[in-house]
Amino acid sequence: MERALTMKHNPDFVARQVGEELVLVPVTRSASQLESIYTLNEVGARIWSLIPECQSAEEIARRIADEYDVEADEALGDVHELLRQLRQIQAVID
Repeated sequence: MERALTMKHNPDFVARQVGEELVLVPVTRSASQLESIYTLNEVGARIWSLIPECQSAEEIARRIADEYDVEADEALGDVHELLRQLRQIQAVID
């Protein structure tokens, strides 16, 4: 059974594409805090872009598996791990 995705992008983060990476910067923290700047690779950036339009982590993983030709289980594990990390830095909120 799919678990509904109840998270959204935190409006306190700015996301900008730089080449194939997506840079996430929290606008409420000091710019001098370099540990507050996060980068996502191409797949991470794609997962980020799917958060507002998908209803579950499983749906995101299916799309990633199709788009990047990876096994569904591997995609799901990667999606869950990235979502955990994004929650930890508060880039996504429930």
